[in-house]
Amino acid sequence: MLVSLRTPKRRRRPGPPTALAGMLLAVTAACSTNPPTVPPTLGQGDPTFAPTSLSRYDTSLISIVRAAFCDRVSGDAISAALSGEPEGEQSWRPGGPLPGSKAISNEFGCAWTSGDVRARAWVFAPPVTTERAVDLAVEVVDERCEPVQPVPDLGEPSAIQRCEDSSTRTSIHGLVGDAWVSCEISGLTGGASVDTQLVSEWCVAVLEALRGT
Repeated sequence: MLVSLRTPKRRRRPGPPTALAGMLLAVTAACSTNPPTVPPTLGQGDPTFAPTSLSRYDTSLISIVRAAFCDRVSGDAISAALSGEPEGEQSWRPGGPLPGSKAISNEFGCAWTSGDVRARAWVFAPPVTTERAVDLAVEVVDERCEPVQPVPDLGEPSAIQRCEDSSTRTSIHGLVGDAWVSCEISGLTGGASVDTQLVSEWCVAVLEALRGT
């Protein structure tokens, strides 16, 4: 009887990686690394202006860039807030003095005036937590002013006040993402409900100027 004997083939031991294999490993490792997070940048702004109140604007769908924004605010929005053409303009940045104060600014802000009417807006430069924003929503309400209800939704939390002092002023403040945003108009004479609506529309124009991509 014939018996066939088959010698098993020897398996070749893997040799050291070649230069090409090393390059492939390096490329694979580089591709598997998570790309760095890119912070949002300021978008193109809103070249056209259509008055929109905060009640019709979803702040949860936008990201805010805490940066200089004055030259991005719609000129038509400024004129609407002032009920006339702007006659003066002012801006401030973190590290400089706050207008009319010796305090050092930690915000980006701007203001426009026309006669006795003044429209202002500002955003804190550092990020703000929800816990800190809850405190700010209480702190911004001047004891000489009256809180307004219902509060327009300028993020969460929000606060609005109307002050009857040397010049009637209405301001809205709120947290959008990690940005504490404020907008204000003073010198208005239209009454509480009219003033609140106008400031609400002014806030939307400011948010559009701060909106990132």
